[in-house]
Amino acid sequence: MEWLATKITRNAWAVVIAVGIVTAGAAYKATQIRFAFSLRELFEYKGNKDVPLLNSYLAEFGDDGGFVAVILEAEDVFSPQVLRYLQRL
Repeated sequence: MEWLATKITRNAWAVVIAVGIVTAGAAYKATQIRFAFSLRELFEYKGNKDVPLLNSYLAEFGDDGGFVAVILEAEDVFSPQVLRYLQRL
């Protein structure tokens, strides 16, 4: 390991430049990250034999990409106070 430390310290500017190039490349790729929140984008890929089943499900129930699940803890989730709280969300 001492040989590596010697190489790094002797070529400090080369290491700084290499780290800068890698960091710039990573920053550029980070701008291309996409988030997919729908079943279709997760499971519709070439070779997936279940795509017709997925299409049937989506035709029946719609795409769930715009829905949010809420976990709620309450003694009575159907009480007026809890329902008003959920409605405000």
